[in-house]
Amino acid sequence: MSTVTKTETPEETRRRISEEKRRRLLDANRRAAALDEPMRDPEYVLKIAKAETRLHDAQVELDDLRAGDPKKNRKAIKRAENKLRGLADDLANIQSVELAAYALMGEAREPILRAMQRGETIQAKVAETAEIARDEHGARIINRGGPERGLPALVYSRGLRARNLTGLEHALWSGYLGDGPDAERRAATGRHYGECFEIVMGMTSSRGEGGGGFGPKGPQPRIIEAGQDYADFCKGLSERQKAALDHVCGKSMRVSQAAAAMRSDARTVRRLLVSGLDDAGRSLVAERARRAERLDVAA
Repeated sequence: MSTVTKTETPEETRRRISEEKRRRLLDANRRAAALDEPMRDPEYVLKIAKAETRLHDAQVELDDLRAGDPKKNRKAIKRAENKLRGLADDLANIQSVELAAYALMGEAREPILRAMQRGETIQAKVAETAEIARDEHGARIINRGGPERGLPALVYSRGLRARNLTGLEHALWSGYLGDGPDAERRAATGRHYGECFEIVMGMTSSRGEGGGGFGPKGPQPRIIEAGQDYADFCKGLSERQKAALDHVCGKSMRVSQAAAAMRSDARTVRRLLVSGLDDAGRSLVAERARRAERLDVAA
């Protein structure tokens, strides 16, 4: 048995090559368009894909009913039409919410989405910023009258400001520190602890005036006071509590990261963090009171 291979004519060959070129060019254009498209949130992409699938299935169901006996299937067709409209509304709502989210993100859209894909927790809020107004030549515009005469004119704008939450702020945002006044008190203690830790461990510069809760001071008094407060904090802590506070408040690790560093369970580190902040706060107050009492006696 022999097979006969059909030979292409020159016209067929040119047509086939032309079609292949067009197909490759179309594929290249599609890939380029995909690269140029703004980044999208995978969660919205998945929600929209599911909504589109449900809408397509409902449309197929409706088409099958209409292709049968319209009179017999009248009630079923009516239900299918209502279902189709509801699913179309759901899809439109998801799409509008997605677009609104992107509009709120503005220029921060891609950095925020990339951070979210890395598993980071992002806190975003709308903030107002001011910039000095400039003319077409780049020169500053100065107010010529009114209470701000002689001062640069300002242009105000509102936009989304985002930051990656780590360490203590992530614990507070996640609800690990409790709620209400207790959470704020623990957060304040943790921030003070973290400032002291950074200064004592040499993680920040001690040049210039002191900041945070210490008030304006020279570098040496700032270091001394930070060292004293850090020692007062630690007097009321167990080794495990101190490790939890050092990692979360001092090194800005998340609870899960601190748990890995401590080779412990995240739930245990959460408990150590909360109890440690409570004990550290009480210890600082008690040690300061003892020193004040000794000074009064000495006086």
